[in-house]
Amino acid sequence: MPGFYAGENVYYCPPGVSHTETPAGFEYCIEKENGHWFNYDNGTWIDRTKEYIDTYAIALVQARLPSYSVKPSDQSTTSTTPVAADALSLALAANSTYFFRFDVIFRSSNASGSIKIEMVPPAGVVSSTFVIQIPSAVLGAMTYITSFDPAGEGAAIISTDTNYVATITGIISTGATPGSVAVKFGTTNSNFTCTIKAGSYGFANKLTA
Repeated sequence: MPGFYAGENVYYCPPGVSHTETPAGFEYCIEKENGHWFNYDNGTWIDRTKEYIDTYAIALVQARLPSYSVKPSDQSTTSTTPVAADALSLALAANSTYFFRFDVIFRSSNASGSIKIEMVPPAGVVSSTFVIQIPSAVLGAMTYITSFDPAGEGAAIISTDTNYVATITGIISTGATPGSVAVKFGTTNSNFTCTIKAGSYGFANKLTA
């Protein structure tokens, strides 16, 4: 196997594996026939297999942990132009694909009104497919929107000042620039107040390695 010096020690890597492909702290390794990984340190081979596996396992878990957000307090607006929904934003890594979902708890001060929802994509988004669903008093009249523009606009709801849940689900792929996918909301009538309630939340699960 090819070897090379680093300081006073000689280190080895298995064929086809460069030292830069192993975890930080395990740059200079040899893979034995039993599958263990060792460091050669001051004349002694030290079995680093558990640390090596743990390092990769932790990195894998961290890479797969969902991006998550919960709205800590109520937020109201009478604007028919959607405004940023505080805290309802999910960080996305570059060159990655995610499944995301937001459950937005909302109410209107008038049953003739409803919520408007607009999604804000990350810069340089490569592709996205999603659905905004807004409940309505009319059976089967749920709103479906599949693009970032225009906003999804709900129809009349059942009762004034009653909580409803609008749901946004989708898959999104980012480009070379990391960013976030976020929610904006407004009211369908400026005479009515639309409120997003505390406890509304979102998450994004990374689908790619």
